[in-house]
Amino acid sequence: MSSGSISSDMEMLMEDVISLRRERKDLMESLTPKISGWMDRMSGEPMWSSSFQSYSEQQQQQQVYLTDDFDLLEDVEDLGRRMLSLAHSVWTSNAPISLYKADELVSTASKLERISLDFYNSTKAAMEEAAEEERKTKQTQEKKNDELGKPFLSNEFEDISYSVLDTPSVFDNELAMMFTVEDEEEYERVREAEREIERQRLMSKKQRKQREKNKQQIVVKEERVADEQQTKSQTEQLKEWMDDELEFFAGHRSIWERSSGSMSGRCGGFEDKTTLSPLQFTHCTPGILLPRAAVTERTLQIYSFKLVGLTEQLKWPLSVYGVVAARDTVDRNRNLLFSRSRIRGQLLSGHDSYLRLTGPSRAILVGDYVDFEVELKVRDGDDEHNDTQLMCVSERYKEADGDGEQPLLFDSPFCTAELRFESVPMTVQLTVLSVRVVGGEFPFSSGGQVACIVSGRERVVLFDSTEKITREDQVVLDGYVPLSRNAISVEFEKGVTVEVTAYVDSGSISDLVHFPSKWCNISQDSCFICGSEVKITVAWSRVVRDKMEMLLEGYATQV
Repeated sequence: MSSGSISSDMEMLMEDVISLRRERKDLMESLTPKISGWMDRMSGEPMWSSSFQSYSEQQQQQQVYLTDDFDLLEDVEDLGRRMLSLAHSVWTSNAPISLYKADELVSTASKLERISLDFYNSTKAAMEEAAEEERKTKQTQEKKNDELGKPFLSNEFEDISYSVLDTPSVFDNELAMMFTVEDEEEYERVREAEREIERQRLMSKKQRKQREKNKQQIVVKEERVADEQQTKSQTEQLKEWMDDELEFFAGHRSIWERSSGSMSGRCGGFEDKTTLSPLQFTHCTPGILLPRAAVTERTLQIYSFKLVGLTEQLKWPLSVYGVVAARDTVDRNRNLLFSRSRIRGQLLSGHDSYLRLTGPSRAILVGDYVDFEVELKVRDGDDEHNDTQLMCVSERYKEADGDGEQPLLFDSPFCTAELRFESVPMTVQLTVLSVRVVGGEFPFSSGGQVACIVSGRERVVLFDSTEKITREDQVVLDGYVPLSRNAISVEFEKGVTVEVTAYVDSGSISDLVHFPSKWCNISQDSCFICGSEVKITVAWSRVVRDKMEMLLEGYATQV
């Protein structure tokens, strides 16, 4: 084959490649329209023209050599166009977007701005120094380009960047209208404050051992001379610790209000409770495609919350009231685990220091992190001003910090609390709707217990009482067992077993009912306790991944 034939084939091949690249670019531009907002105010003409043009019109049909530099310039210009088009579309459409998507968009735009400024500052001096040399070698370079027949890419995106940076007041910058300097500064302040809170969390964990050691010394210290001055010193030390805890929690609340509670976050107030239901997708028909917001992901199974290590400043029993809550990334609102007012405080003793949990009200999605918030007080008489701030602390759980089976510790000057939970993979939500006696005598007149056993793991107690239930109360209950909590997480492949126990004079009588997992709908089954039939009704639902995503698909937040 002659060299002329090879040259002709190569030329045809390169022309086909260039044609395909142009068709691809035209298709991308039709799917992602350009921004016409870069307008010179003086001339009134747009700054953008065709993104690809040859160095010389007479050389368009000649042989073309594609190089890595050519590809890089073309891809950078295409990326810049599409990013600006995306920002413009989001700005003009007024469509609501979820917080984490908005956060990613702001972060990406900020990084692009910083990279552009760094690139411009680092290359401007070098370009000025090379300008003189470039003019001297211009004729030689043009001749070389003519000989090679190589097209020249007009990098207009770079030219616009230089022009806007040199004279920003001359141009209308629609991207700058989206993210003003004030917005960027506020965003950086919030992120820096969050990083500071994270550093404080790490420091608090390091100080926990030292604080625990100091509390042990206070508890076991044998004071030979119990004078008033020493007692005052210990009291002041405890007060200083509690002031630090309150300050840290106030910072945690401030950060949440400035980020999630802001207009862009749209998560409401700091104390707002989650409005998502554990029955969110129970109504769905099996086999029908569910919305993208309905998922089976890793969630936290909450078992218990216990007070331990009480200092000598407080004595059992304690009337405890307040809030224990979890806050995940689904809606960033409080998912209450325990909530009691001052007049309904729970009486804790040294033999039973577990809080009677009433939640969570829905599954707690692990996601990036879960924040646990504890605000507990001890009632002291009728005057609320005499009450003691038992605990006011926030702890963050991340999946990378552990396997989820070890208790999470909450440290305060007066005690330590242990939250027992477990991270469960690929879960669905189970809601125990009712446990009801439908035949025979009410077997729980002396108390009883209802618990869920998930794959042989620790029991999730839904009801536990040793108090007698009178005939009058049985009439009011109409056969129903008063469950204190009813939402749990179930690993889909393993199902759940419900254990019903009745306390009797000779001990206890139990029976088990197993429910295979389902994606949605309701399941019912019965067991027999002391000759009485007890019917158990449960509901199944997938987990909500993101509240905003669900709202965009047309779902309500309450069922």
